[in-house]
Amino acid sequence: YLIQQGIHLLRYQGRPFDLRVLTQRSPSGQWVSTGIIGRVAAKNKIITNHHSGGTVEHYKPLMLEHMTAEEAENIRRELHVLGVNVAGQL
Repeated sequence: YLIQQGIHLLRYQGRPFDLRVLTQRSPSGQWVSTGIIGRVAAKNKIITNHHSGGTVEHYKPLMLEHMTAEEAENIRRELHVLGVNVAGQL
């Protein structure tokens, strides 16, 4: 089970979205963040998962509605590092 405090999400085309970082072990045993996707809620919904009608979107278009390309790239790099750090702690 996952319990988390509610937060205000950014929106893409008027719909809330969240980001998911995929982090896996490499063949050498090190943690590596291999991708980031966005999950966008269905129209008039707040839940972003697939079973509630959410859709997968690429990271860049989601973020470019809210910041410059350089800022989006900096955050992408930070998320890759965060994914590795969180996996190491867990």
